[in-house]
Amino acid sequence: MSLKTLVTLDAMTLTQLPLYFHCRVGMGSEASTQGDVYSFGIILLEMLTGKRPTDDMFGGNLSLHDFVRNAIPDGALEIVDPVLNFEEEEISRERSQIPRFMRRQKMVEGLISLFGVGIDCSMYDSSKRKNMKEVVRELCSIRDSLVGCTI
Repeated sequence: MSLKTLVTLDAMTLTQLPLYFHCRVGMGSEASTQGDVYSFGIILLEMLTGKRPTDDMFGGNLSLHDFVRNAIPDGALEIVDPVLNFEEEEISRERSQIPRFMRRQKMVEGLISLFGVGIDCSMYDSSKRKNMKEVVRELCSIRDSLVGCTI
């Protein structure tokens, strides 16, 4: 679907779109980098939770953004996609000299930070979203803090 088609959709078709697109784009507003940041944040949250923004549990007053925001930091392990296997990690001893409990703690901190990036990018108010330079800087920082903590 082209962007031109997207911005001219009627209300019925708009309700059937995945929520990667910020709602204002579908309502006829021009696409923007802030809309791209929003989409990035939603996709990141989807990858981390394994939940789609169109899942039945979301609707009314609950969105994927709100679901994650309400859960972190304490509930991060409860909402992470089980495919990411944070509970039964297999850590190579040859690749890391960091004790296992410290590796796990660093991985959980990294997960919480990644959730935070997704939340910051998918803020409803576009003026409160980070720009992509800040996002890349933060993602690099998260990566650097996890070097040696491979699972």
